[in-house]
Amino acid sequence: MGRGSALFLTFALLSSLFFVFGYVVVVLSYALADPNYQSVRLSVVVVGPDGDPIQNAKVIIYKLSEDRTDKLLEGYTDPQGTAHFTLKISREFKGTETALINGEYRLITIYKSHNFRAVALADNLLGSSTFSLDPTLMKWPGDDVLLRLEARPFAGVTSTSDLELVETDETYQFTQVHLFTSWNNITTRDYWPSSSKPKIQSKERWTDLNGNIILDWSETGSTTVTLDFSYISPKYTGKKLIKLLFEFKYRYERWFVVGGPVTPAGYVEYVYAVDTSVDPVDRRVSTSSWSGGQFTGYITHVNQGESIGVDITGGIEWTFSVGVSFGVSWPPGSVSVSVSLGITKTTTPTAKCWVQAGSWLEGYRVHIYDNGWARQHIYVVWEKP
Repeated sequence: MGRGSALFLTFALLSSLFFVFGYVVVVLSYALADPNYQSVRLSVVVVGPDGDPIQNAKVIIYKLSEDRTDKLLEGYTDPQGTAHFTLKISREFKGTETALINGEYRLITIYKSHNFRAVALADNLLGSSTFSLDPTLMKWPGDDVLLRLEARPFAGVTSTSDLELVETDETYQFTQVHLFTSWNNITTRDYWPSSSKPKIQSKERWTDLNGNIILDWSETGSTTVTLDFSYISPKYTGKKLIKLLFEFKYRYERWFVVGGPVTPAGYVEYVYAVDTSVDPVDRRVSTSSWSGGQFTGYITHVNQGESIGVDITGGIEWTFSVGVSFGVSWPPGSVSVSVSLGITKTTTPTAKCWVQAGSWLEGYRVHIYDNGWARQHIYVVWEKP
C-alpha cells in the first residue's frame, strides 16, 4: 500500500470515528437532557440613543412571577455591547395543536410562556424591556434568543447602579380580547382553547427624586398570559356586535434607582399584566345592535348551509386597549395612577370564531371580513357575488 493510500485510509478512519463519536455525543446530550426544562442562551444587546453598542453596561434579568418579581441574573456587556446569559425555564405542558409549519400540518406541544424583564444600566443611561420566552416555539433542549435593548438618558445612573423595589399594587381588570358580529340567519361563536396566549403591552415611567417626570408612560415590551381554561362563547345570531372580555391581573411596581456608589438617581415605575395559574380569572360578553359596515379586509366566504372556523391571528399592532388604575403614593400627593395598555394575540395556539351560514335568498353567501383589524374583529354579512 502506498503512502497516499495509507493517508487516505487514516483520514477516512478518523472521519468515521469523529462522525460516530459526534453522533454519540449528540444522542447522549438529548438523552441526558431533562424533558421538563428548556435551556435558553439569551444574548442582550445594549445600544445607546445613537444606536451604537455600549460596553460594560450592567444588565439585570428579572423573572416576573404570579406573586412577585425576582432578580435572576446579572452581567456586563462585552465590547460588542452584548451580555450573555443562560436561563433554565420549565416546560409546563398546556396541550397540543395541529399547526401549519413550513407548508406541512404537524402536531405541536403547547407549553406555558414565561415573562421576564431586562434592565440595562450605564453612564447616565437606562433601558428596560419586558419580554416572554415560550418553549413551544424553541428548539429543545437548548435554543438561542436575541434581545435588543435601547438605553435612554437618565442622569445619575452608572454601570454600578442598582434597583430597589419600594412600592407595589395589583388590580384585576376585564380586558377585551375579541370583537365579532352575527347577522340574520348567520350564527357565530368564539372558541378559545386553554393555552391560548393573549399578549399585553407593558409600560414604564421615570421620575426624579421630587416626582418630576423624566419619561412619561412609554411602551417597554409585553407579557404573555397563557390561558389555563378554555372558553366557548354562546351562539349568536341576528344583527349583533359581540365583545369578549377576559379578566386579567395587572401589577404596578415602583423601583428606586441608586445612581453612583451612594447617589440616588430617581424612580422607575412599571405596569404590566401578570400571568396567573387561573387565567382568565373571569369572562364577560357584551352585545349591542349592529347594522353592517364597509367591506374591507376580506377573509373568506361561506356558502349557505356550511360552516367554517376562522383563525383569530395576532398582528404587529396593538388592536385593543385596557385602562388599569392603581393606588399609589408617588409622585407626592398622588392617590392613583391610570395607564392604558394595548392588547393583541399570539398565533399559537389558535383561537377560532366559528361561522355557520343558514338559509338566505338564492345566490347569496356569507362574506367574512375584518376591516383591517388582523382578525381581532370578525364581521359577517350576506352578499350576492
